[in-house]
Amino acid sequence: MLTGLAAHAPVVFMRPEIVGENLGYESPLVLLIASWIHIWRMPAFFLLSGFFAQLIMERRGIGYFLQDRIVRIFLTMVLFAVIIGTILQQPVGRLFHLWFLYYLFIVSCLAALSYGFVKIVARAVSLRPVKLHLSYKILFLVGYFFFIVYLNHFARENGGKAIIPSTYADFGIGSIIYYWSFFLLGQIAYHNARVFDIISTRGSLIICFLAAQIVGLTIFSLHKDPVASSTWVINTLSTATTLLWAVFLIGISHRFIVRKSRILDLLIEWSYPIFLCHIVPSILFGIYLYRNGFTDLEMMIPNIIFSGTVCVLVYYALIKFTPLNWIINGYRKSWFTSAKLKRLLGT
Repeated sequence: MLTGLAAHAPVVFMRPEIVGENLGYESPLVLLIASWIHIWRMPAFFLLSGFFAQLIMERRGIGYFLQDRIVRIFLTMVLFAVIIGTILQQPVGRLFHLWFLYYLFIVSCLAALSYGFVKIVARAVSLRPVKLHLSYKILFLVGYFFFIVYLNHFARENGGKAIIPSTYADFGIGSIIYYWSFFLLGQIAYHNARVFDIISTRGSLIICFLAAQIVGLTIFSLHKDPVASSTWVINTLSTATTLLWAVFLIGISHRFIVRKSRILDLLIEWSYPIFLCHIVPSILFGIYLYRNGFTDLEMMIPNIIFSGTVCVLVYYALIKFTPLNWIINGYRKSWFTSAKLKRLLGT
């Protein structure tokens, strides 16, 4: 969520409707940072979403899961899309950077339906979980990898740039299935939680990091000479580096985040509100910096600090202590509840 601050800090250089022209990134470093973030961020997000979705459905049930997703994802997405569109004077129905919430809601509904169907069938025919031999698991993962490679064609342009919807009517079935495939991997990981211990070992982290570097550099070299590569090659390498970075970042987090931290708790608390709000200050301050001669690289840090600070202030001023927090973080986690109000009033 928070990497959105970095991904969108120089966005004025990539969106022609903002400053009237598509300038493109001037700095190779900015291009590298943006490419690195985009290659793993959404797949890793959907993978983790699938893990926690499975946890919630098994512990709280499908009804609770769907209710939570309708409120915290769908209603939040619609509300903030309207707010952002009003501020930026854009037509109603634009998704902006909230497109992934739209896909996540669709995928969550599909996951709930499939989970319910499997439960009904398993109960009807008295199916019991079957432990597969390691060789079958490896064969399944290899086949699943090439399935994602195929889907990558529908979800990413040239194996890298995400093909995203701009309105509620603008979505691609192949792209949705692509992100659902990572969501399903997360659900599978929930029932094979030991995999997190395996990928967090020093050897696994080193292998993933080095392999991601090698594959990433190969992609960049092939992009310089598209004739020398085929779509199949680019999609295969793109899928490989996406999975390698996702596994590396999840593994390193699992290895080193081993105790509670107030700073980490704050970052987690701020992450969703910051992502929802940051695009407006990022664009407006980016326009100001661009008109004052800042390059894409020069505006990165100032815009990250400015837009992040604005979002934190907005969170505490307008969200955290108001009913708006009920749809963003959930009523139970909200500071402002009827019980809290009664205690404050002494009744």
